[in-house]
Amino acid sequence: MAALVGQANEKSKPHYIEVSEGWLRYLGRRQPVVVDVGTARWTYGNLEVRLTPHLALQEPDGTTSAVFLHFKQAPLSRDAADMVLWLMEETMNQLRPRAQAVAVDVRRSKQFMLKNRNRQKIGAWVRSEALAFLSLWDAAA
Repeated sequence: MAALVGQANEKSKPHYIEVSEGWLRYLGRRQPVVVDVGTARWTYGNLEVRLTPHLALQEPDGTTSAVFLHFKQAPLSRDAADMVLWLMEETMNQLRPRAQAVAVDVRRSKQFMLKNRNRQKIGAWVRSEALAFLSLWDAAA
């Protein structure tokens, strides 16, 4: 991480520092290994969404997470995290079978995972957003 920060230009350096510090805080003392993760496609009607997590991390106990990383200055909202996590869970057999979906707001070292009670509601919400997008797309065509 220090090498990446050192190579950043002066304008980008503060951002690289924030991301680096946040990532190292997130990892803490853990020493996960980066493992392969695939790309998936979720389809609903005529809509196809491509999902490519940034990486997969395997912990020493063998548990694995497919990880979406959020690097932006604005915080990752719970709704945005829930949407990507739900989509990742729906396609996990394509991404990394038996892995857990995780989203990380890197700058703030904040981890998001779906809660069991929310899955059905989030699924309905994601599908309704997909239908709304398709409706707007058709109207614009």
